[in-house]
Amino acid sequence: LIFFVQLIPAGISCACLIYGLDRTPRNLGLLRHIQWFSIACMAVGLFLFIVVLEEGNRNDWFTSDYITLLATISGLCLFVFVCIQLIKKEPYINLRLFGRRNFGISCFIIFGFGIGVYGTMFIIALYLIQVPQYTATQVSTVVMWIGIPQIIAAPFVLWLLPRVDARVLLGIGCVLFSVSCFLNINMSFDTGYGELMFVNVVRAVGQPFIMVVVPIFATSLLEPSNHGSAAAILNMIRDLGGAVGIACLNTGISRRSDFHVDHMSEHISTYDAETTSRLDQLTQHFFAYSGDLQLAQDQAVAALNTLVARDATIMAYNDMFFV
Repeated sequence: LIFFVQLIPAGISCACLIYGLDRTPRNLGLLRHIQWFSIACMAVGLFLFIVVLEEGNRNDWFTSDYITLLATISGLCLFVFVCIQLIKKEPYINLRLFGRRNFGISCFIIFGFGIGVYGTMFIIALYLIQVPQYTATQVSTVVMWIGIPQIIAAPFVLWLLPRVDARVLLGIGCVLFSVSCFLNINMSFDTGYGELMFVNVVRAVGQPFIMVVVPIFATSLLEPSNHGSAAAILNMIRDLGGAVGIACLNTGISRRSDFHVDHMSEHISTYDAETTSRLDQLTQHFFAYSGDLQLAQDQAVAALNTLVARDATIMAYNDMFFV
């Protein structure tokens, strides 16, 4: 049902388009000029690329024949698409725009922005579900603070654009976004709504300085005939950045969790006084409930393992925010 929420803004957008765009006669003859094969290669290539990113960590990436096959087909399809677009005099999407300095730099920034925006949203939600074990509703009350401040910040950025150098505004956005991530690198089991709300507000204020400025900066020196291609490329690059970011962060959380478990396990043994003391405390706690010493000892070891796994997971999330 959450997908039906999109019907509200989509309906408003359609109404605005119907009202605001000039009516033009329908020209079905234009369909003959569409590069269907090129579009099919792009669609298949991008779809398989997303599948590789989604399933890669689960299948241990390129050690899996399945992932290797999908990646190969995806690469071939995208290679054919790029070749066709570069050869055609009137390409479906003008990939030569990457050669324009401002546009190329903007694409690089928007790719990083996609990693940051989708990546932070992903790991915050996953952290809240896995560690403090928030419900979906509780997660939404934290995540909404990434969206609400943007309603105020975005018009302010638009007001600043004619008055302040776009590069300065972009720098402010990148700094605010970076600071918000560094504020998350010391999370603990007690980190919850209060701490994350403040961080999300900082992140939300910084986002419009990037997402509003970059498209304007990227298209400012382009001819009107290239604006369609520029908009398509920027949106695609941002979404690909998000997909790549989520895949890398998901893998990073898994690998760094294992690393921290191994590291902590080196310091937890029956020969360590603190470990022995902690196990005795846990054993006494469980023995008070069950009255069975062997069962209490097993429960104490299991509880200690759970604590190690939990803290290793938290440290892995901190690592990903640092990245």
